[in-house]
Amino acid sequence: MTNEKKSLIPYFIITAFVLFMMFIGQFIYRSINLPVNLVSDDYYEKELKYQDHIDMVKRSTELNKKIKISYLQQQVIVQIKFPENIKIEKGIVHFYRADDSRLDQKIALKNDKKNTTSISSENLKKGPWIVKLFYQIQSVNYFLEQKIWIK
Repeated sequence: MTNEKKSLIPYFIITAFVLFMMFIGQFIYRSINLPVNLVSDDYYEKELKYQDHIDMVKRSTELNKKIKISYLQQQVIVQIKFPENIKIEKGIVHFYRADDSRLDQKIALKNDKKNTTSISSENLKKGPWIVKLFYQIQSVNYFLEQKIWIK
């Protein structure tokens, strides 16, 4: 009778291999079930209109230096202040959340007597937002984009 010890190395190798396969399986499962919101649903139409957008941004450069978008934490509002000599005909404020398109909001621009729009930020999730402002002056379209952080 021989008293041979069996090596545990093959069991460790097999266990490591099984654990690695379980990790890869979990990784694949999670990546399949993760929502991907990096591309908008109508990306093709947006791409065709991009040249118009480029022209709008060029027109807006000088004017946008005078417009102030700020988050006022005490009043829980996002405030958009236009210079008093500018008359906005119409506009849309688009609150864009890069990590989850389901949180995006579009709100009509409504200026008060001081040429300021105040929008409640209670429905905006805390964190980074991109405010896209589309507005029209004398039938000419303009655009402003600014990042804000809701606290």
